[in-house]
Amino acid sequence: MDKYSWGNFSKQFSHLSGLVGIYDFTLPEIESTDPIEKSHRSYNDVFNNQSRDLSYMIKIADTTATSTESHLMKYISPIIQNRENVERSMLRIQTNPWRHSCHFDTYDQTVIMLDGVKQWVLFRIVFDDIEKEKDFVKSVNGLSLQKLQELLKSMKVSYIIKTSKPGDAFFVPAGMYHAVENMDIGKGTIFVNIVHNGFNEILDKRFTQIWTSMAQKCENQIFY
Repeated sequence: MDKYSWGNFSKQFSHLSGLVGIYDFTLPEIESTDPIEKSHRSYNDVFNNQSRDLSYMIKIADTTATSTESHLMKYISPIIQNRENVERSMLRIQTNPWRHSCHFDTYDQTVIMLDGVKQWVLFRIVFDDIEKEKDFVKSVNGLSLQKLQELLKSMKVSYIIKTSKPGDAFFVPAGMYHAVENMDIGKGTIFVNIVHNGFNEILDKRFTQIWTSMAQKCENQIFY
């Protein structure tokens, strides 16, 4: 995976500029892992970020890529081509530190790690009604993976811990709760999400009730 290393991405694309999300993980999260700001800036700010207070993400979906972003999507096209049942693919470049709070997605996906190391907690949980599920999501919002594991143990909820490294590919089914953190190795992580075709009306309705603003963004093809 040397072609897709952080260093090679930096050499190829740090001279470009585009939309970048800026994150402060010391702040409480209201609904989901949203940026505190999104702005057009040099990709050099991302690839050579020296800050430990703010984190950056470049997130590109092939369905909405600008002319600049299409250069990055073309670069990773050998990874994506010839895959079946693909609705869209997304490239994410995230600086350390990084985390994404506990959530589920409404689609099946394959995660392909290109650089960096992530740790995941994955589990299934069923609630009697949507209000109980919303309360659960509020209780786990912003928790570290260690705190999340402690809570799941206290609830007697089984979970899986997954460490993903460069070259790994694994499947995350629709509806499976997961939370993820970058392990503090290198400058960050680069990975691809392959979103597979398929629509689940029940999951879509649940997602919209729990993460209302995020659902509206997705409806408008705004993915962060």
